[in-house]
Amino acid sequence: MHMFVLALAMQCILPIFDLSSADFFGLSLVNRDAQVREFTVTATPADGANPQTNHLTVGAGAQRALLLSELFPPSGLSSGALTIDSTAGDCPVYTTLGSSQALTGTDGASVISDSIYLPHIEVNTGFVELAHTDTVIGIINSTTASTSVTLQLVNFDGTVRGSTVSFIPGKGTSILRISESFQQVLPNNSLGGKTFQGYARVRGFVGLAAWQRIDTPLSSALIRGRAAEEIVGASVAMIPHFVFGGTYGSSINLINVGTNSVLLELSANDESGNRIGETVELTLHPGQGKRAAVGELFGVAIPAIFPPPVITGYIRIRERLGATFRLAGDIEISNLQGAGKQSSMLAAINDSVSGNWLVPFVSSKSGYFTGYAIANPNELLAVQTDVTIQIVNPDGTIRSTTRVSLSPRSRTTAMIPPGIATGYLRITANMPIHVLGAIGTVDGRLLEAIPTLSNSP
Repeated sequence: MHMFVLALAMQCILPIFDLSSADFFGLSLVNRDAQVREFTVTATPADGANPQTNHLTVGAGAQRALLLSELFPPSGLSSGALTIDSTAGDCPVYTTLGSSQALTGTDGASVISDSIYLPHIEVNTGFVELAHTDTVIGIINSTTASTSVTLQLVNFDGTVRGSTVSFIPGKGTSILRISESFQQVLPNNSLGGKTFQGYARVRGFVGLAAWQRIDTPLSSALIRGRAAEEIVGASVAMIPHFVFGGTYGSSINLINVGTNSVLLELSANDESGNRIGETVELTLHPGQGKRAAVGELFGVAIPAIFPPPVITGYIRIRERLGATFRLAGDIEISNLQGAGKQSSMLAAINDSVSGNWLVPFVSSKSGYFTGYAIANPNELLAVQTDVTIQIVNPDGTIRSTTRVSLSPRSRTTAMIPPGIATGYLRITANMPIHVLGAIGTVDGRLLEAIPTLSNSP
């Protein structure tokens, strides 16, 4: 496997998935530098031909949030890629695609690779009404040369269910629907369709970026695939937020991408760090994975009362013997409607810590909310972790500042105040922390994770 350097300055790749005239496509860019930066935005159709380019200037510490239609005239571009170049030093870019029915969002890829993991593949087709589920894959070729790319579908036991080869033109994009591309190898269900749960691997010969989107009749959830080189050895990983009970459900999804077997210890914890349910030990051999509902995995007993209680907290993952591990994975949080999902979000496992985080977009107008969860991984030192949360206006001025102190193993959650049209969050701490962001509508109809972007610890 090889990691490819895009450019000496920042270059960031983002996907365009099945954009229709009824959808809005939003883009948020944050300039973390202390001087004005110029961003060059290039939109390239899936065939790699006839790209369009525009330029944006973003002030020091400022944000630009706008629609794709403000940059480029209507051109029939439905699928493809956005490439953003800048002299800025990182990739603080967020994109969102939405409609009145679903909302998805993702961060950009600044690391490209010939080996990428897509951790959460799910298929359930046939006569299943609201439970109908399929996964769409988008693979972007960052180079100017045409190339072949192999997509492998992998069972949770690590065996390969099937593979397919796509030819992607230079700067082009390949869009694959799992139920169609792997129709011959997917197991049948009892409802006249196909079923599958597992993950996927992308293999190629040049620098690639990839994303996956899980679609149901009422929801969509998008997450970026992780280059193998991004998944470094960690001693502790965190999922800063889960919620289940009432109309909400959460499921955890783990893949061991390392070369050694790992004995993981998982615990669910409340705001003060107290255990919820049972501590779970899980052995994963190389290539193996596990997916389970959070309440069932930790054996949480829910009282038989009405309305049922809503249980929230965070998840800590460590290797039982203190060794490092390499995990790909995520948590899916859904607002359920009968047998289906009214809305859903996917958030990647947090396997790196930092004292400097960015949530690149916030909004709390027109029925929207933005929330965040901050978890303290420190469990040994009897000292407080001091955290500063700043809401920053688009012009870079600070709208408000909140300070909290977290005890070891504790966490805090909050929503930004109502009435904020746009801006971003800057979260800093005197010790490393983990952060998760989310945006949605207060009626539960729309829900999506906002990527949390870190600087060096």
